This record gives sequence, structure tokens and C-alpha cells, in this order.
Amino acid sequence: MRNYKLVLEYDGGRYEGWLKRGKLDENYSVGGKVYAVLSKFFEMDFEFNASYKTERGVHAVKQIVNVKVDKVIEPIEILYYCNRFLPADIVVKSAVSTDERFHASLSAKSRTFEYRIMCGKIAPIFERKYVYYSFATPFIKDMEKAAEEFIGQYDFRNFTTFKKSKSLIKAIEKIDIVHVGDEVKIRITSNDFLQNMALMISEVLYGVGIGKIKLEDVEKMIVGDIEVPMLLTANGLFLVETNY
Repeated sequence: MRNYKLVLEYDGGRYEGWLKRGKLDENYSVGGKVYAVLSKFFEMDFEFNASYKTERGVHAVKQIVNVKVDKVIEPIEILYYCNRFLPADIVVKSAVSTDERFHASLSAKSRTFEYRIMCGKIAPIFERKYVYYSFATPFIKDMEKAAEEFIGQYDFRNFTTFKKSKSLIKAIEKIDIVHVGDEVKIRITSNDFLQNMALMISEVLYGVGIGKIKLEDVEKMIVGDIEVPMLLTANGLFLVETNY
């Protein structure tokens, strides 16, 4: 068996996510589109894994995929073929041979998501598909204080839309709030993420920043005493890094 590591970038705006209802749907999921192209290329069964199954509308700057197949081929051929037949909103940035034991998800030590917020009196026109527009500029120091509450290992069952996950305990390593000009970026690094966990944490930090959530209520949300409000949209969220 040969194992190939692919780095993908995609605009998730028109897709149901990496999967649709847990399946590689060729028409409505990013993973389904990629799998369909690879199937035509290999013309045989293969193993297909992603570092994280992004949710509906979420983008990826660096999605890692590994493909195991009983076929010897130059990785550059995979890259060229995929980029020829994939839709314009999905691209393979690199393809290399890798260790047979490498698994895009199980080998990962941490993943990083970034949420992008554009602030100001005028909504951005050309960036609107990839940021959340906020008329109010959040207070960064308040967001940083709220971020401290999330650092460490917790049961995040209140921060997922899928309560039946095998393990609800995740360890957040760091959260950085970066404010440059009119843009605020929330970068969250964790050993893993539950479904919609990155978005929901971003909603809490943003809510604290604009005064819609009290700082003392953050801990209550983590333990499940208070529900997390819906304040943001998925189009501002990006999978930006997976560390191995």
C-alpha cells in the first residue's frame, strides 16, 4: 500500500461541510467532491481520511488528507489531475508520498481554527463572504479575559451541536486574539474539536467583547448551566493548521 499526503484549500460557502449527514456526498460536500475525483483517477478502492471534517459553510486554508491505495504513482500526477477536475473553489496545494502509518486525523496532535471579524461603520463588499461584519468593535481585553477561561481540558458538551460524540473532553492549548486595523481574528488551538465547537467558542468571545455576554457567565456556559447564544455565522471560520 502507498500513502499520499495532500494539502487542500477550499471555499466551503456552497457546501454542507466536508461530509453531508456523515456521508461523502459528491454533489454537496467538499470531501465528496475530492473523493469522486480521486476515484476516477485511481480506478480502484482506496482509504481516504481528513484531519478534520469541517462543518457547513466553513472554509479551509490547510486541510490535510491522506490517501492509501495499492498503486504506485508520482504525487505530482495526483495534484495535476485533481486541480484539473475539481471545482474552482477546491484546490490541492501539494501532494507528497508519506509514511504508511500516517493518518491525517489520528496522527494529528492539534488543530487550529481562525475566526475573522471585520469591524467598522461600512460593511466590506469584497470580503463579505469570508468575514463576519460587526458594526461594533469588540473590546479585545475583555475577549482575552474570556479566552483564559477556556484554556485547559474540559468537557465541551455544551459547545457542540452533536452530543453523541465518543469523547466530549478536549484540551485547548491556546487562544490568540489579534486586532489589526478593522479586523479581529480569533485563533483557537486544541488537540481536537467537536462539531461546531470552534464557532461556538468564537461566539462567546465575541459576545463578551461587545457586551452581550457577561464575563462571569463564561464559566457557566462551559459547565452547561447557560446555553451558548448564536451570534456569528460560519462563513468567517477557517481551518488554518493541523500539527503532527
